[in-house]
Parts: sequence; structure tokens; C-alpha cells
Amino acid sequence: MNTVSLINVSKQIGDNTIIPSFSLDIQSSEFISLLGPSGCGKTTLIRMIAGLDNPTAGKIIIGNNTVFDSAMNLFFPPEKRNLGMVFQNYALWPHMTVFENIAFPLKCHHVPKDEIGPRCHEILKLVHLAEMATRKPGELSGGQQQRVALARALVYRPQVLLLDEPLSNLDANLRVEMCNLLAEIKKHSPITMVYVTHDQTEAVRLSDRIVILNKGKIEQIGTARELTNSPANDFVKSFLKH
Repeated sequence: MNTVSLINVSKQIGDNTIIPSFSLDIQSSEFISLLGPSGCGKTTLIRMIAGLDNPTAGKIIIGNNTVFDSAMNLFFPPEKRNLGMVFQNYALWPHMTVFENIAFPLKCHHVPKDEIGPRCHEILKLVHLAEMATRKPGELSGGQQQRVALARALVYRPQVLLLDEPLSNLDANLRVEMCNLLAEIKKHSPITMVYVTHDQTEAVRLSDRIVILNKGKIEQIGTARELTNSPANDFVKSFLKH
């Protein structure tokens, strides 16, 4: 069963084609990485899934809902798509505590007050921040702030978690630590994850499948082993050597 389907999705800005006609099915509970060089369209694609960027044409289906259809002039805003998203820059509220940052989406989704506390504490344990609940983001390290951003995206149990280069601002040791945490969440949480990265090590470590992108087009889709052992063309072979 597919959780996300992009059907003939394209994106144009003026005369510039960012994404030509693009189709992709993402399976339920799959961790899929969009991997490619800078400017290949990775972030544009994930933003279109999120509803933060409007495609020029095509259709996007999430679960049982068509959330974008150019032919029918249909567009669901981000808050109607049952998605969580983690950005590069954490995007935490500096005046709120860790607990308040995590609770914020639950309040926005009108979750009953008596459920908010238990759900926040449950997710804090999952990301190993149970003792940081009363701290402000400015008191945390970059890795801890990114864990808060991850917890906030997961707390209301979205159908799909979108991650836009979430480790790119962290140093090497913290990237390994966060990679381990994502692998742990993947193992224990039945959620579909779409991960944007230019880092092959992260993609290989975490992904069920990897989509190699170039100029908005899919060059190859497969497991890390399939891509390494049977690259589809010279671009994939050259890119994977870097």
C-alpha cells in the first residue's frame, strides 16, 4: 500500500523548469531518501509534498486523500495533510520550553488537555530528552535542538514524516548520533519517512530505498545494494563514487 503518490507532478518558475513531469510511489512505513547534488530538486519535491510549495501541474495523494490536483484546482494546505516536517534550522520557538515547543502542535490540533502531557513525555523519552523538558532552546546544543524539532514533528503521530536535510547543520559526531536516533525511531515506529539529503552515508544507513535525482528527474530507484552493484547509468555511477 502506498502512503504517498506523486503523479506527473511538475514545477515551473517562469520559463525555468525546476521539476519536469515526476512520478513516485512511496510505500507505507517506508524510509525513502531523495539523494542528489545541490540544485537537483530534492527540497522542491519535499516542499510540494508538504504543501509549502505549489506544483505547476500533476496530482499528489497522501493516504486516502488527494491533497493536490491541478486538473481539479484542488489544494490542501499543510495543516490538512497529516504530515510532520523537520527542517535544517530547527525552527523552534525560543521563548517556549522544550515541553511547550513539543506540545504546540497538539494544541493546534485540539488534542484534549489531559492527553497532551502524557504524549509529550512519551516522545521526550523516545528522543532521549526526558530531563530537558523545562529548558529553553537557547540552553540546548544543536543536536538537542534538532531532537526537539524531531519530537515536535512526531508527537501528533503524523502519517508521514518529512525530513529536509535535518543533519546538515550538525558536526560529524552529532550527525552520527542523530542518524542512530532516526534508525531507532524507524525500527520502532510504523511511520512513512521521506528524507532529503546529499549525504550518501546517511541515505545508505537509513533507507529502505534511495531515489537518485538529477535536474529534477529520477536517474534510478533502489536499495543501496542495488544502486552500488547495478548503477543504471554513468551519472549514478559517477555520483556514488564521490
